[in-house]
Amino acid sequence: MSNIKRDYRTNLAMKALIFLDKREVSCIISDISISGAQLEINPQPHFKNALILSELIDIDDVIDFSVYELHFDGKTKIVRKQILEDKLFLSITLGDIFYGLENLAYRREVYRTNYRMSGVVILNGQSYEAISHNVSVNGMNAAIFKKINVTNGDEVTLNFYNLEINGKARIIWHKNEEDKTLLGIEYAQLMEPVKGVASFRRGES
Repeated sequence: MSNIKRDYRTNLAMKALIFLDKREVSCIISDISISGAQLEINPQPHFKNALILSELIDIDDVIDFSVYELHFDGKTKIVRKQILEDKLFLSITLGDIFYGLENLAYRREVYRTNYRMSGVVILNGQSYEAISHNVSVNGMNAAIFKKINVTNGDEVTLNFYNLEINGKARIIWHKNEEDKTLLGIEYAQLMEPVKGVASFRRGES
């Protein structure tokens, strides 16, 4: 008999979402413990079979994950994958999952993910190099590495190329520190909707 200790697991069938190939992919949690869970993913219109879906995922990949009913969202790591009867089963860890209705992501109504990328913020005709700290489909937090004069409500233009976030936005909060300015930015009129970030809107899983 094995002496390996495992966390208590319970069977259930609950809807969840993962973000893969710039899409929100629906799945079912087939069992869960305090440290991990198993996800069952059936073929879907944009993934006709489990083999195609499996090829998009590697062991140790970190993906965005959300379960509305349990108020989970955050990053999770793939630790195992298996195809059975044209279904893809993923074993994941829950170490970086946030929990609770009071979590800021739920007050925002959409999921916000940590995402570092370079870009440009144009304010009052001046261009500033910036780095995003986290991003959602509605806005982002970013840092400019110098102290600048900014007022809440100021209109800015964004050019962040990795996620093609280009267009008009507004400053909703700011904080000046010794060597940088932190900005809370809300999109106003982007050239195209943000496609590379999960929204995980409340109640849509």
